[in-house]
Amino acid sequence: MTPPGRLPNIVDMEQELELLEQRVARLLDSARRLADENLRLRELLAESQRTQASLQERMTEARERVRSALSRLPTTTTAAED
Repeated sequence: MTPPGRLPNIVDMEQELELLEQRVARLLDSARRLADENLRLRELLAESQRTQASLQERMTEARERVRSALSRLPTTTTAAED
C-alpha cells in the first residue's frame, strides 16, 4: 500500500500487484488442495459406510443363525423334574 501523502509510484504499484498475484496463486493452490482432499475424504467415507453396512448385514445374519441354532437345541431338565 502507498503511504498517505505520497503519490503512487509505478514500481510500487507493480510490486503490490506482484504480491497480490502471489497471494491469489497461493489461495488458488490451497483451494485446489482442499478440494482434492475433500474428494478423497468423501470417497473414504463412502467406502467406510459401505464396509459398515456389509459388516452390519453379516452381524444380523450371524445373529439369526445363532438364534436358529439355539432354538433347535433340546431343553434341559433339572434333577428335580426327573
